[in-house]
Amino acid sequence: MNRIFNTNSTLYLSLKIQFMKKIILSLFLMLMASWSMATTTASDFTLDEQTFQSEMAALDQLEQELSAPTFTATSSNNTVLFAQHGLQQSAFGLGDMEWGPFAWGFCCWPVGFFVVAINSNKSKNEKLSFWIGAAVSVVFSAIGSSSAGS
Repeated sequence: MNRIFNTNSTLYLSLKIQFMKKIILSLFLMLMASWSMATTTASDFTLDEQTFQSEMAALDQLEQELSAPTFTATSSNNTVLFAQHGLQQSAFGLGDMEWGPFAWGFCCWPVGFFVVAINSNKSKNEKLSFWIGAAVSVVFSAIGSSSAGS
């Protein structure tokens, strides 16, 4: 009796692999369908009104506490507050951050060095924002490379 395929031929092996892929994919899809049907019971989506109202009341109370003005933040109040505690007020804050130079430092610091850091037309805040962006980029890169090596 003649065989249609030689069991050692590459055509036979590739057809066998394709058949096995189809079988595995079919089994996987059937398992996924059965798992997704198991989570569609009506009890998963019931809402307890009393619990919901009590949680919302706690959130409303928190919102009222946070929105109540407790301290007026002006520069004179900040100076007095820092002087009372013997601290010096920082010259650079988040409000002073220049986001364009920060982006140069964070995304493309080699080019940003020439665009921002050594440019005499840029302000001190812009240069400091560039260096902060570059430092944040280095920290994120170090965290990413250390977690990738684990």
